[in-house]
Amino acid sequence: MARRWEDLADGIRSRDPEAVRDLFRTHHGMVFRFVRRECGSRDEAEELTARVFFRVIDSAFEFRGTTAMLPAYLFGVARNVIRENRRDVARWIPMEDAVTSVQPAAHDLVQVEDEWSRLREAVACLRPEEQEVLHLRFVEGFPLARVASAMGLPVGTVKSHIHRLRVKLRGVREPQREAT
Repeated sequence: MARRWEDLADGIRSRDPEAVRDLFRTHHGMVFRFVRRECGSRDEAEELTARVFFRVIDSAFEFRGTTAMLPAYLFGVARNVIRENRRDVARWIPMEDAVTSVQPAAHDLVQVEDEWSRLREAVACLRPEEQEVLHLRFVEGFPLARVASAMGLPVGTVKSHIHRLRVKLRGVREPQREAT
C-alpha cells in the first residue's frame, strides 16, 4: 500500500530507505514510460529515470502539493532532466555526426515509420501541459478525474485539452489519407 505523499516526503527527507523504495516502486513505471517516449534508447531512458528519482529525493522538501499532484511534479522534474541531458549531449556531438544522424536514407523508411515520425514530431510540438495530459490519459490510462486531480486542473479544462489534442493530432494523419 502506497504511503501518503506527506509521509513519504518526510521519509525521503530523512533518507528513510523504505520511503525511497516506496516512491520508486509506486512511480517508476510511469516516469520511465514518460522518459522513454522522449529518449532515443532504453539505456538512456533508464539512466534519466534514475536521475529523476535522485533529483526528487534531493529536492523532496520543495514539493508543497497534494498526493494527487505528485505525477505532475514527477513529470516536471523529468522534463527538466531530459532538457538538461539534451543540452549536455548537444555540446559534445561532433557536427558531422549530428548531420549524418539527422538524415536517414529515404528508401529505408516505410509508410508506418513515416507516420510514427510525424506523430512524434507533432507530440514534441505540443505544450508541456498538453503532453502531460496526453501521457496521463492515453499512456497511463488515468480516468479524466484523476488526470484533472494530478494536474491541478478542472475536469472541463482537461476535456478541452483532450479535444484540442485530438484535433491537432488528427491533422498529422490527414495528408496520408488524401494521398490514398
